[in-house]
Formats: sequence, C-alpha cells, structure tokens
Amino acid sequence: MWLSKLPDSPFGRRVTNEARQHGVEPRVTWVNEARQSVYYIEECSTPRGTTVIYDRTDAAITTATPSEIDGGATGDAEVFYISGITPALSPTLAETTADLLAGAKRAGTTTAFDLNYRSKLWEPKEAKRQYESLFSDVDILVAAERDVGVVLDRDKGAEKTPAHPDTL
Repeated sequence: MWLSKLPDSPFGRRVTNEARQHGVEPRVTWVNEARQSVYYIEECSTPRGTTVIYDRTDAAITTATPSEIDGGATGDAEVFYISGITPALSPTLAETTADLLAGAKRAGTTTAFDLNYRSKLWEPKEAKRQYESLFSDVDILVAAERDVGVVLDRDKGAEKTPAHPDTL
C-alpha cells in the first residue's frame, strides 16, 4: 500500500496506474489545481557525473496533512516505511511524517525510516535535527553510510539490534 496526495490529472493518474502495475495499492487524496512533483536524471559518462534535477515546488504532496493521508492504513500494515525525503519537502510534510510515524507506532505497526538524505533539499544540520526528532517512533532505521556520516556525524559501522519480537 502506498499513501500520497496527488493532482487529479492525467499525470497523477499515471503515477497510480504505474504503482498498481507493480502490485502496489495506492491510497491517494486527489486535489485539483495542483502539480505533480518530478525529477529528471541526466546520466553522463566520465568525467562528468550524473545530474539529478528535482521539480517539487508547489507539488500536491508538499501540502499533505495527517487528515488527508489515510493514517488508519498504517495500523493495518505489517511495516510502515517512510523516506527521509518526505519531511524535507515542506514544514507541513515534516509534521505529517511525525504524526504518521507516531500513529503507526501506537497501532503496534513496525516503523521503518530511511534517511535518504538529499543535500539539494536541506542542510545536514537541519536534516539531523528533524531526523532525530522522529527516531523515538522508528523501529528500523535504513541509512547509507555516507548519510550517517554527513547527517548524523557518526563514522562507526552499523550497529545491530535485536530483531522485532514479531519477526522472530
């Protein structure tokens, strides 16, 4: 299941149709007069690196509030997963992310959070503050070593914790 807020447009419908084709059930709040966020990847060979261009300004998802996202679905899920990009997109989404994680945790759902840090969205210090405010509601943290070093100021290897009791 995938929760989102999208423009009620051919592009928004295309996104949900693609998700369905991959076996994902979208639960979407549809809105008029909104934009769909997109990004473009320009793959280049050496010496030039790959370039990613994000176009997320004023996208429908940036205004998603907890009441617009089916938070009850998080209680029905085995695992609630959310990307660290989400709270970076807007202050509204930062609050929505925290609310959804807390709701899933209260419902007894295992929560997973992927730092997925993007320097084009925010500075490491701001990301660290936001991420750490969410950690009390996170059961599984997914993070690339580079993100742990840059954002969390940690240079040690990964720490292993006991498995969730329901997964033993």
